[in-house]
Amino acid sequence: MSTGGNLPTRRRQAKLWASQFLSRHTLTHRLGRRLVVISSSGIPYGALKTPKQDPMRLPAYLENVLAAFVDHAGRTATMRWLRRPEECMTSSTLSAMKSTRVSFAPVLARRMIQQRWIIKRERFHCDAGGDGHGVYSIRAGSHKLTYIARCFRWDGIEKVGRRSDGANRDMFGAIFLRPPDEERIARELAIFDLRDVDRMRTDSSVTGWTPANRSARFFDHVVDSLTAGRQPDPTIAHDHCGNAVPRGAGD
Repeated sequence: MSTGGNLPTRRRQAKLWASQFLSRHTLTHRLGRRLVVISSSGIPYGALKTPKQDPMRLPAYLENVLAAFVDHAGRTATMRWLRRPEECMTSSTLSAMKSTRVSFAPVLARRMIQQRWIIKRERFHCDAGGDGHGVYSIRAGSHKLTYIARCFRWDGIEKVGRRSDGANRDMFGAIFLRPPDEERIARELAIFDLRDVDRMRTDSSVTGWTPANRSARFFDHVVDSLTAGRQPDPTIAHDHCGNAVPRGAGD
């Protein structure tokens, strides 16, 4: 983009480039006297007035975190920037976002279907509170993998996820590059039981860990549905989840 020329010329060029960008990547809608620009993903670039709704409430844990950083005025300002889960946590809006963990899910799913991956539960046990572990074998094309999962009793707190929770997760999993023996599985489960980021270590036989947290948006619904012998309501997973992977997995 050249910066030469006088000011009127540069302004005309800027308007031309802006109009070309809008015509290719966005739709514009005129609302009263305001021009609202909608991105190709369907998310407004500018604030679009919506019907009056009840104030959005945060989980108690997040309220405490927010209160530790801002006063009442700051909280009000922060809440104005937040969108409701039903507006942004859907499969259509999540898949429109670029460079997120959700983006690779369709590609991975297609490869699993094409290669006819076989995932077999070798064993799984947990008590009534959700404390336990499971072992799964995975045949991914020509590769034989083993996945182990260590789930902990839920403490009643819906966690933020990502690295802010450290090792305080509701579940940890590990993928072994080749079938481990029982002693190796026991050692990895013992590492997860530490739940201490400064002491948790593994070796080269493990390709990665998958920490995850329980999601209050649909966890109970899925468990209750499966316990009753029926499939979960697909509209709940579609409209309020966006992907079937537990929130925080893959960090």
